[in-house]
Amino acid sequence: MSSTLGFIAMTSLLVVPAGAALVLALRSSYHIGARLNVGAALLCLLAAIVLLGARPEDNLYLRVDDFNIYLIVLNNLGNRAVNAKVFALLSRHVSGVAVLDEFGIAGQ
Repeated sequence: MSSTLGFIAMTSLLVVPAGAALVLALRSSYHIGARLNVGAALLCLLAAIVLLGARPEDNLYLRVDDFNIYLIVLNNLGNRAVNAKVFALLSRHVSGVAVLDEFGIAGQ
């Protein structure tokens, strides 16, 4: 059961970003795209956390070890934080100047 759960988590780490990128390329709305991006980042983070407890079996093409799992979780935590910040900025419906003030570059 553990290796099956690990295989599902590993597969979702490969499929979810590819599928989200394909859908994001076809979306024209920033708000829907931002929500989709945050949702995909959350799914990847959850799949990475599952890999901490359930490791897939090694095969000819892929071997998952402790260090790579650590890096995958760390990378997905960073992606989730950045995507949440971008989503918050896009969902506020503010002018471009206020968004620039958020980053401290307004008036330059």
